[in-house]
Amino acid sequence: MMETRKEFLPLFKPVIDDEEIKEVTAILKSGWLTTGPKTREFEEKFAEYSDAKHGIGVINCTTALFMCLEAANMEKGSEVITTPLTWCSSATVIENAGMKTVFADVNKRTGCIDPKEIEKKITKKTRAIIPVHFAGQPCDMDPILELAEKHSLTVVEDAAHAIGASYKNRKIGGISRFTCFSFYANKNLTTGQGGMITVNDDEDNKILRMMRMYGLKEGAEDRYSEKTISHYLVEFPGYNFRLFDLLAAVGLPQLKKFDALNAKRKKIMDTYNKAFSGMEHVEVYDIEDYTTSHGLHLYSILADIDNLSITRDQFINELRSMNVGTGLHYDALHYHPFFKKKYGLKKGDFPNAEYLSDRTISLPFFPSMTEDDTLYVINAVEDIIKKFKK
Repeated sequence: MMETRKEFLPLFKPVIDDEEIKEVTAILKSGWLTTGPKTREFEEKFAEYSDAKHGIGVINCTTALFMCLEAANMEKGSEVITTPLTWCSSATVIENAGMKTVFADVNKRTGCIDPKEIEKKITKKTRAIIPVHFAGQPCDMDPILELAEKHSLTVVEDAAHAIGASYKNRKIGGISRFTCFSFYANKNLTTGQGGMITVNDDEDNKILRMMRMYGLKEGAEDRYSEKTISHYLVEFPGYNFRLFDLLAAVGLPQLKKFDALNAKRKKIMDTYNKAFSGMEHVEVYDIEDYTTSHGLHLYSILADIDNLSITRDQFINELRSMNVGTGLHYDALHYHPFFKKKYGLKKGDFPNAEYLSDRTISLPFFPSMTEDDTLYVINAVEDIIKKFKK
């Protein structure tokens, strides 16, 4: 058995340099901390990077998804189809918007929602689809968009994992009517907390900007920067969901170095793939041919628990005892008490999602990992397999 390292290797560690600190310090000294010029600059540059016409900065991706469902102006009680293999907010936003969650099973090789399963779940009450780009792997968007056009459905992409990802040479962010991104602390581009909606339609941009700011036509920057008084008038009841300049100041340098950091993630993924694709009792997720670039947010393996004498959770505990950080992406949502009770869901309803959910282990995956770090994780996994192989 290998010797356990002394320091804990986390699942993720953000890269924060002097440039982010300098930008935040400048904002603090400026006296303008809320939504203003820095937010607008970040929105414009992020939209440009994502091949979208507009970017609307918001406080998180959950808020972004909720706002898009609201902006689509669907009647209460409508059905929205999404994946059971995702973070809970992909579905809870549907519930909070007064609609009904309908799950469609995933592709067993990628973890992304399966367009054929979506088609099976479309009814007269279906109004939208929320595909989730799992771990950075883009969903197969063309058949999803074809279904949406055929049935007059709105597509809201959950791209929390997919900054920088591309589908058939099209950047995620410029493909569908709405695309929602996350800048949470564990994301490849972080502002600590924050999110972005990208759209190409001018009217959608206008409505979403008003929605995030109480339903006002103007923001604080407009009202307080003029020499004459500016009245604030509510056009419709909106929310206070804004991104603000302190966070945008972190996001701008993060965006500037994003591609360089993702190149480092790609090298780590390649090393992992080479080791795990040939390792006994381990499966790796596929990258589809339509993927021009992967978002590289998570690296997960599937433990062959049928041929090991330990469960997946015990496998995770073994890794943690060896000072290897792990994640669980995800406990399938139809396992959760709320969705089980409300919709009468049970084990066996979504076999592909269940297969992945019961076996998945996310491993440390961040740009500042050294070669020794990566090899340590690989060796730790291999040691556990040898120890507990049936």
